[in-house]
Amino acid sequence: AEVENQPFNEVLNKGLLLQSSTAISAYYEVGQSLNTDIFALKGENGLGTSFHLPFQTFANNNYPSSPAGFDVVATEGNTVVTITPSQDLVGHPAGTPFQVALPEAGSTYSARAADPSAAAHPVGTTVTSDKPVAITIHDDSANSSFFGVCYDLMGDQLVPDDLLGTEHIVVSGFLSPHDRLQILATEDNTTISVDGTAVATLEEGEAHEHILNTPSAFIQSTAPVAIWQTTGFGREFGGALLPHVECTGSKSAVFV
Repeated sequence: AEVENQPFNEVLNKGLLLQSSTAISAYYEVGQSLNTDIFALKGENGLGTSFHLPFQTFANNNYPSSPAGFDVVATEGNTVVTITPSQDLVGHPAGTPFQVALPEAGSTYSARAADPSAAAHPVGTTVTSDKPVAITIHDDSANSSFFGVCYDLMGDQLVPDDLLGTEHIVVSGFLSPHDRLQILATEDNTTISVDGTAVATLEEGEAHEHILNTPSAFIQSTAPVAIWQTTGFGREFGGALLPHVECTGSKSAVFV
């Protein structure tokens, strides 16, 4: 209760600030015996003023009390956030923009889908702000009959629109029978190709689901996209935002 951003649809003060004298890696872990997940923190790359939110749309949330949602944290005082939901959120109808005033650095706002069904996930929701914010999405106890009776937590910290890309390489995990990708367009008339074959043309906020039935895939788009990969082991889900491969600037990585 001291750190979780609840109750939702209220302005709270639950932001956590991590600072270091030299570069570090960091993640937030839900470390219970069930429904665990790691949220990889993006540092400065997680801060921005315009976001399109990706979500999977094939697995329901098992508990009506915990539908999919997202959390916004301010990095500066007197930040105004504008949210345009693609689906109904608790207290806010789809398609109607609303504003949230975050008075302090560390002020937070948590939005939840109004329904736990997969079709109600707010994929394509946009968030803009007049000062940099960070956004985390969560998708708790996701369950699909396509994968059996198991259910699990998925979530990640996002990057803003200006750090999204047009070329992605995805490697299949061990989800049975196949991983799935939700490819979200940030601009109108975006063409998506998988391994050189065009599979969809999307308008801003629309998403294309791709079943990854190959060991890997090369995904190209004519404008930046956000790609959510649902992977895992057997029937246990995991999920994260897929990084693009353009100008990554690094030939090595540190992991824990």
